[in-house]
Amino acid sequence: MRTGAALIALGTFFTRYFGLGYWSIIDVFITLIGITSIGVAVRLFTKSHSVERKLLKQLEVELASDAVEKRLADAIQAHRFGSF
Repeated sequence: MRTGAALIALGTFFTRYFGLGYWSIIDVFITLIGITSIGVAVRLFTKSHSVERKLLKQLEVELASDAVEKRLADAIQAHRFGSF
């Protein structure tokens, strides 16, 4: 997102500093790349945020006291029978 904002600032700076002309096409491309970069960053952030929420919910279920006690009991049971 910072790169996109920097590219937008750079493109608008060049347009304002040099004015409109033949080089304005490059300035527009720089600005469009910045806008695209911010759009992609927001899209990827929302995807990763939703995956993170799902994983946190799954982790809460796995770390619930009942689930931990069951896994501990299973491990103790397996250790008792595995030692014979």
